[in-house]
This record gives sequence, structure tokens and C-alpha cells, in this order.
Amino acid sequence: MNNLNDDIYFINEKAEKLIVFLFIAVMFVFMVLNPAHKTFTYDELDWTLKFVDSGSYSGMIRGLLNYGYNLPLYYTILYLIFQTGTYSEIFYMLPSIIFVIAGVIGMYFFGRKNLGRIGGLLCFFITVTSGILVSQGGWKVRPYGMLFCFSVLTLYCFMEKLKEESGRNLMRFCIVLLILMYTHWFGALIAVFYGMADLFFIARKKLSIRSLVPYVIDVCLFVPWLFIMFKTHINTLSDYWANIPDLNSFLSVISYLFSRNRPMVVLFLIFTLFTIGVFIKRREALYGILFGAVIWVFSTVFIYSRFINPDGSLFVKRYFFVILPHLHAIFAAGIYAAVSFIKKTLYRKCFISLFIIIFIVNAVFSYNKALESTVEDENQYRQTADHIMADPAAAGRNTLILTSAGREWVNIYLIPKTDVIPENMARGTSLDSMMYYMKDGVESDDETLSGMELQDYDVIYAFELHSKFKDDIRKVFDSAYEKTGEDENCNLVIYRKKQ
Repeated sequence: MNNLNDDIYFINEKAEKLIVFLFIAVMFVFMVLNPAHKTFTYDELDWTLKFVDSGSYSGMIRGLLNYGYNLPLYYTILYLIFQTGTYSEIFYMLPSIIFVIAGVIGMYFFGRKNLGRIGGLLCFFITVTSGILVSQGGWKVRPYGMLFCFSVLTLYCFMEKLKEESGRNLMRFCIVLLILMYTHWFGALIAVFYGMADLFFIARKKLSIRSLVPYVIDVCLFVPWLFIMFKTHINTLSDYWANIPDLNSFLSVISYLFSRNRPMVVLFLIFTLFTIGVFIKRREALYGILFGAVIWVFSTVFIYSRFINPDGSLFVKRYFFVILPHLHAIFAAGIYAAVSFIKKTLYRKCFISLFIIIFIVNAVFSYNKALESTVEDENQYRQTADHIMADPAAAGRNTLILTSAGREWVNIYLIPKTDVIPENMARGTSLDSMMYYMKDGVESDDETLSGMELQDYDVIYAFELHSKFKDDIRKVFDSAYEKTGEDENCNLVIYRKKQ
């Protein structure tokens, strides 16, 4: 495919680097400046910061092993940040933002190395204009930005190793693959595919047996965590919240990964056909790796989640960030393949220019959609803490702060900012799930709050965060209390006991 590059390339090397730098700068500034109003979400508080705020590094590792769903590398980075005592949202997002930027740069160099200069520029514009990378990668205190980044680097290093089986390339691949495996379980899943691909190339005598050395090292370093997790939490695999997939789920994931932008999804599907055509015609390893990784991850997760363990389905859209680099490369390769059908050089240049413009225009819509998503994710934790700190009555001895979410927001938004902590705080969405996390001024280890005790307080500040209160709690409010105030900014209703 690279034979067309010199014929149609219309930007010199210096101008190209300047364009890449400018778009990287725009993406970085956009991600750093715009989520300033965003509060942490429930997942970020209870599935990330809860572990980071464990008191010690060993406590964090024990917590991660106890739940079994999370791998430790990303949390280790956040743990180091947490030790600085900073509680700003953007401060915790910075690692994710940096990983996204690094992944975008990696896609550019991957494209240049494997698809030529035009292919590299197409890979770059497809990736740098991705709204989903901004909203779910950079603006989440979750490991998905890191998952994307090291999926890009693993793909890049795998192809370099395939071209030249040098010790340096083997070492690089070994390192980035291990980081990918310790970032997310889907990283370990795609690592299995790369191992199978290497076995195939060894059987075809394109690689030697030494290509398996990185896998041997990484498996030895990964198995201890895997063994402990499975030994202690094998039962949790049968109980997970994800939906059971059907055949429509594949298109749903593709739509999600392309920011739910229908024109982009249609263009991707059309140009995927061109990439398939190139693969059938040339049988190049690159296209086999790209398509093979996508098919392996989709089919394995689908079969497991639908047929093997439906109650423990792992078909979660954001987990498929691991194949986002492969999809972007397939898209770019398809566009470039289509150029070969155009005879005149001028038309070829216009065709490539048109798609670069399309991606830039798409960035306006997808970045705007990313901004809207931060509003949709709002759970008002910061606003809740601000209201409590501004209202002295909330800290009264006969007052209860009741929320429908977890407790980590107190450690992040309330305790570091005030010396006046409410004496009674609890959480729960129904009468049989209510737990204290502060009772009579003493931190409680999840002591149960009964329905009768709920009626003992003079005033209740009821905050609906992430989830709604069930009818049984509302019946207690209606029968024993009267509404005396509310604050829509933090979903608060204040109830005072009936006389």
C-alpha cells in the first residue's frame, strides 16, 4: 500500500509534524480545561478511589484482590497521586489524559510504520478526533485511557517484532505486554491472541521459537495475581452486572467506540470492506493481526457472556477499548485502499483531503458530545458536600445525613475540607440495605441502620446520588416526617419529624 504515498502526498515533513503537534495540543488543552465542573462519578469513587484510599499500599492491593475485578497497575499510579493530599478531579484525571495523548501519538507512528505517511496521518486524525477517547478515556478516573494507550503500544511493538526479531524488539514487546496485562483483564485477553498469532508465525517459519520468550516471562509474572484472585473469588465470576449480549451487541459496541456517530459508523463499515479486500488479495500479516484481534476479543467475550456464564457476563462496552486501535487502523487502511481505485493524482489528493476534513468536522460534534456526557454523568457529590459544609444544622446531634450511594465521597469531598463533620451519616437505597458510616460522631464499620432507628432523628437530609431511594424508605419519610426544604443542585430533600 505504501507505493502510493510519494504520488499523492501533499504535505512536507515539517508541516506534517506541525499539524500533528497542533492537534495534539488542542486535544490536550480541551481535556484539561473543560471537565473542571465535573464531579467524580459513582464508579470513580467506589471502584477506583475507594481502593486508593485504603490507608496503605498493601491495603489497596488487598482490596483489589478482595473484589477481584481490578488489576493493580493503574491504581498504583493513582495511589502515588493520592499521597500528595490533593483531591482535585482534574488532578486525578491527568494520568488518563496523558495516556490518551500518548496513545494518539502511538497511533500516528504505528500508521506511519505500517501504512505509510498517508496511512499514519489517517490513523492520527481518526484517533485524535475521537470523542469517546475524551469522555471515557481521558475524563474518567478509570483504567480505560491506559488500556487504550498500551493496546496501541503492544500492537506497535508486536509488528516491529514481526518485522525484526531482535533482542531489543522482544524486550520492548515483553514490557508493554506485561503492562497491558496488568492494566485490565481485557488486556490479558488480547495477550492470548498475540501469543496464538506468534505460534502461527512460528509454525509458518516466519518467526523463531525465541519469540515466545516474552510470553513466558509475562505469564510467570502475571500468574501469581491470577492464582490468588481465582483462588479467593472464583464465586464472584458467576455474579456480574453486565447484560447478556446478542448479535446486535456487536454493532452497539462499534457505535459506542465511534462516539455513537452514525455517519462515522457507516463510513467505518464501508471502508472495512476495502481493508478486507486488501487482506484477501495480499494476505499481509498486518491485516490478519488487526482483524484477528477484533474477532478474537468479540467472539471470546460473546461466547463466554452468552453461553458459558450469562450471569457473569463481561460484555461491557468500555472494556472493548482494547481493540479501539485495531478498529482505527482498519478504518485508515480501508480509506487508503480506496485511493488505489482513483486514477488521477489530483483526485487522489482531493479524496484524502476530504476525509481529513470530515474527521476534523467530526471532532467538533464528538467533542461537544463528550462535554454533554460529563453533565449526564454528574452525581452531585461535590455539591452535596458543599451544601453540608454551608449548613451548620446538618452537623446536629439529632440530624441524619442519608445518601443512596457509597461512602467514599465523604473521604474525598467532605473530610479534607472541613473540621465540622456530621455526627450521623448513613447510606442505602432500601430499609434492608441501610448502613451507618458515622454514628454519634464515631466512624462506623457499616453498622446496620434499622427502619425504627430511621424514625428517631429530628431532621433527615436525604441525598439521592447515583441511585434512587426505594418505596419503603419513602414511606417512612411520608409517615414520620414532613418535607421542609430541598436543593435541586444536589438532589437533596430535607425532612423534619412530625410533631
